[in-house]
Amino acid sequence: MRKSVLFMSSIFAFLTLSCGGDASAIHLQEENNAKVLQAEVEKAFTADKVVSELSLYTPPLDTRLQYISIDYWEGAEEFNQVYDRKEGMQEKSETLASQNIKRLPAITHKSKDLVFNLKDVDYSNTYANFIQAVTLVMEEYPEDSEETYDNFVLHRYSFKATAPNKIKEVLTLHAKKVGEKARQYKRKTNTNYYEFTFVVSDNGELEWI
Repeated sequence: MRKSVLFMSSIFAFLTLSCGGDASAIHLQEENNAKVLQAEVEKAFTADKVVSELSLYTPPLDTRLQYISIDYWEGAEEFNQVYDRKEGMQEKSETLASQNIKRLPAITHKSKDLVFNLKDVDYSNTYANFIQAVTLVMEEYPEDSEETYDNFVLHRYSFKATAPNKIKEVLTLHAKKVGEKARQYKRKTNTNYYEFTFVVSDNGELEWI
């Protein structure tokens, strides 16, 4: 049975804190950063770009936004393209869904009508949904249980077309298991991390995936 919602002050103690010293850093899980995220997306891709999916994500266990990815159609083919904030625009590649249309034309595939404009994306719920997701994980794995997690990071936040001009939001957290230590192999240090993924339902509540 899930426990009652924890106080916000308790939740904040389990979040990974933002790293300082980088003036250009954009922290995906930062509060009140909707305009910053929108500006960064529209710097990478034009606001009028029609896409089937948009994803903003960080390196593992890092709060800093590094990658902006879109899926979009060109004629009968769908492509993925990634903008790396450090390395710039990457080469586009055909998506697996597009390849399957050619390989298995007889079955039902992803529709080219399921698209939206980047300018129509609403980033304002990113932080609130992150906090709600952390709350759900901590309710499922409370502090006094044998398995619990901390150092939560908003790793990925995606916007996916589920109907023409209808956008579904999906988010993935990274976290460390409490008490689990990093392992040293020669000159390498390996740290395990765990993923928790949620979809935002039509009523604004989060559902586990």
